[in-house]
Amino acid sequence: MAILNDLPGLKVEIVVNGQTLKEYDDDDEDPEEKPRTVTKYIEATSGASFEVRFTFTRLFSLSMYSFAMDIYLDGKFMDNMCIQKNDLFKGPIELTGVRSKKGEQWYLEKFCFSKLAIDDGDPRKIGQTVRDALSKVGEISARLRRIEYRGIAEAPTATKSDGLLQFGSVPEKALKGRALSHQAGLKLAKKMPAVQTINTFNIDPRNSPFATFNFRYRSSDALKALQIIPRSPTPVPLEDRPIEELTLEETRELLKRQRERDAAARKVKQEVKRERNDEGSRPFENDDELTLVEERPRKRFRTVIEDDGTERVDLT
Repeated sequence: MAILNDLPGLKVEIVVNGQTLKEYDDDDEDPEEKPRTVTKYIEATSGASFEVRFTFTRLFSLSMYSFAMDIYLDGKFMDNMCIQKNDLFKGPIELTGVRSKKGEQWYLEKFCFSKLAIDDGDPRKIGQTVRDALSKVGEISARLRRIEYRGIAEAPTATKSDGLLQFGSVPEKALKGRALSHQAGLKLAKKMPAVQTINTFNIDPRNSPFATFNFRYRSSDALKALQIIPRSPTPVPLEDRPIEELTLEETRELLKRQRERDAAARKVKQEVKRERNDEGSRPFENDDELTLVEERPRKRFRTVIEDDGTERVDLT
């Protein structure tokens, strides 16, 4: 959960299928550079819907205020929700998507992660609008603002969303070295119950929130490339692991491999032996005339030493 040290009693989480996503610290973040701002990394799964959950506890010291919670995806404002000070501790507040109204009917487009298609195309072919949008891709930003409650709106209207730019295929060089893997998306609009809207006065302007919670979403591979999470260790071969640590299935697999190696070795040995036998019994197949020459043992001559010490060879 993302928590600000100087704002205890408030936590913000990204939730998928009812489960809070595990968060990873951003080692490059400087708290002094951006006060009341916290940034975390999370793992994104293609196609998964997500929601942003705010939870206030009794430790929260600013309960004298009502608050607006603004959601930005990839730098674009999507929607917000307001909570009165009397309702702060009644349970989590969840923002699940963009709400809109057509006629008297309200609709909801749920937030989701969408895989970013990356190719090796020419980055010069993309326009400045796309370049600017790409520079902000990969981040969910939940911003908290203090407001004053001014009563229920007589004519409920939906907050206008900036809309999301859906990219086609993006040249890898246009990412300028950023390890991006996904972009934010919206599911198809579905009907939802009517929404009650209120009139408010902004103590904190929208462009100057009281607190900001950023979540940079990436695939598992991208998080490993950024060294946010450790790379998967290379598995140790079964043959190199202690026998007592192997499971029953691993032991069976090891025995199977050994039998296969033994069978292969026997087959090679039999083939080598067969080749040698074939060579020993192979008939002479040269059609050229063959002349046999008898090789006689070289004759040895006797050496005789005379009385005066000279040697004489007896050629007889």
